[in-house]
Amino acid sequence: MFVSIPAVTHTANVDFGAFRPVWLFVMQMALLLITLLVANVLRRRIPFLRKMLFPTALVGGLMLFVVKTVLQVCGVGVGVLIDNATMQIITYHMLGLGFVAMALKRPRQTEKASAGKLFHYALINGSNYMLQSWVGLLITLVFFGGIFFAGALLPCGFAQGTGNGLTWGDNYTDYGLTGGAGFGLTIATVGFIVASVVGVVYMNVMRRRGKLTVRPSVHADPENKAQNGTAPESISVDKFSMNLGLILLTYAVAFGLMFALSRLGGFFVSLAWGLSFMWALLCGIGVRALLDLGEKKNVIRETYRSNYLMDRFGGFCFDLMVLAGVAAIEWEDVALWWLPLTVLCAAGGVVTFFQCRLAAKHCFPGYEHETFLVNFGTLTGTINNGMILLREIDPDFSTPAAHFAVEANVFCFLLDAPLFLTLAMIPRSRATAWVLCGMFFVLWAVYTLLIFYRRLLRKKYRPEDDQVWTDDRGFVRRAELNAPASGAARDGADARPASDPGETQTPENEG
Repeated sequence: MFVSIPAVTHTANVDFGAFRPVWLFVMQMALLLITLLVANVLRRRIPFLRKMLFPTALVGGLMLFVVKTVLQVCGVGVGVLIDNATMQIITYHMLGLGFVAMALKRPRQTEKASAGKLFHYALINGSNYMLQSWVGLLITLVFFGGIFFAGALLPCGFAQGTGNGLTWGDNYTDYGLTGGAGFGLTIATVGFIVASVVGVVYMNVMRRRGKLTVRPSVHADPENKAQNGTAPESISVDKFSMNLGLILLTYAVAFGLMFALSRLGGFFVSLAWGLSFMWALLCGIGVRALLDLGEKKNVIRETYRSNYLMDRFGGFCFDLMVLAGVAAIEWEDVALWWLPLTVLCAAGGVVTFFQCRLAAKHCFPGYEHETFLVNFGTLTGTINNGMILLREIDPDFSTPAAHFAVEANVFCFLLDAPLFLTLAMIPRSRATAWVLCGMFFVLWAVYTLLIFYRRLLRKKYRPEDDQVWTDDRGFVRRAELNAPASGAARDGADARPASDPGETQTPENEG
């Protein structure tokens, strides 16, 4: 009655070493996510970490960096716990995938903004990229001649985060920047800390001065609710699977584009693979345009795209990017270049703060603080840092600041392109670096002039004609406000009567 099943003996001959790359990747991902869980517990239990708004991914990355350094000091092989090559691969690809998720999001009907305001937001972004570029290059050209080109990594680490800091730092290793990957990753890590610390200090100072009021949270994220025209939740395939499929399809298209570009050889190789996030973003914008057109023409009758799920996946990618990037830093690289790293990061933090603050105050009356925080957080850390800071004073994202951070990407790409297209040229010679430093300075001056052109042309500029954004999404003339048309009024020091008796409004800025 019983069937005898022979014992399986051939498994003893299986070479499990052949599966090592697969298990290595899986275990490194497990290590990152377990560390993220532990870091989240620590952040919730330790008041200092919570009050300073340090991202959980940054806390986890620093934990892994400390553990790795201790193992190195004790003479234990780093590969026992952390595989740097795998960490760098994760950092590289998470940046591109995160940008794709951002680009594929559907624009909300309530988030319409003028192209002029989007362009102003992009100008602030572009002017800071150029400012960090020429300031960084000037510092290394004058004071650190042996690595005269390393200053170009300041915007790569500060404004782009660990992904680009790693990529271009590693590329610059061929030109004599020993430990270039660690150099770029260190700038990015310091940028995360600067974004969190300076952002929190700024909010506390403005609150004490009475110039900033936290907007009350009124409702939950509308993406959690069913919307007309979206696919039902009870379909045969999970909605997240469809969104992930769209993201990976777009990334595959970007890979095809990069591969084709790299086949041209020479300069195009570094242009293709060094700017993978840019090609991913462009392909994402193109795919989104096709999907939007299909929905408009009723070719696509149900949309599976969900901004909520895209946000979640994008956040997941940026968390892993930060976590793996910080964990990949080598202590020897930090110790070797501590002086130029200190000078570059200090100068970058100061100039970025003042450029963002003055521009936000001028361009976005009604929500200047929100725009400043999301801009400063993004330009020293990542967009996640900017959103974390923004949520502290605008929990429902009721101002257009969060919308601008995503929708202005096309403009930002065009304005930032001169930097990305010349990064591979900077290390070739000191003369080339000086010429490009001058070019970045001129572009910074032009972008800044476009930001402040109304105020500079005093014959045509009248402060009382500024439009001030209000919480009910309406516009009022400054002359109609009870507060005087001064910098203090634009700071939001005094509250205006709400149009709805049950609603409180505070004058922070839009335009």
